[in-house]
Amino acid sequence: MATGTVRISRVDTSSFGWTVLVQVIEVDRVKIGRDRDLSRSFRRFEFGDFQGIKVSVVVFDDNVAIVDGRLLPFWKYYVSNAELREIPELVGTGLYSFYWVINEGTVIEEAAGSGELALPFYFELHSFQYFHFVADTNIFIS
Repeated sequence: MATGTVRISRVDTSSFGWTVLVQVIEVDRVKIGRDRDLSRSFRRFEFGDFQGIKVSVVVFDDNVAIVDGRLLPFWKYYVSNAELREIPELVGTGLYSFYWVINEGTVIEEAAGSGELALPFYFELHSFQYFHFVADTNIFIS
């Protein structure tokens, strides 16, 4: 599946039949969202590409079981045809203004041993001397 891949930044609502090489940066646990009498399970992921562009990815309900144990942190995958949704204006966007929803039409294939470019290092490391800047804020320190 390595031929014909595009960057995350090239995928938008006008894209068709796209494939992106991504690295899983972050995997959340399965959560339950409730809205009155309706509950919905979901799992959130963070993917990145070799340019350092990140995209949030969500999997809902029955599709959570499909990706469970399949998308592992720091592994590379080819992802095709996820559903694109625009990030609401109130939330604000970074370099990429969409998030992806993995559904039954999404193709995910492990990129084992591919000769592709190495993906960038995603940890934001800070010196201890700067922790006092975020000590009394809601900023998460990892």
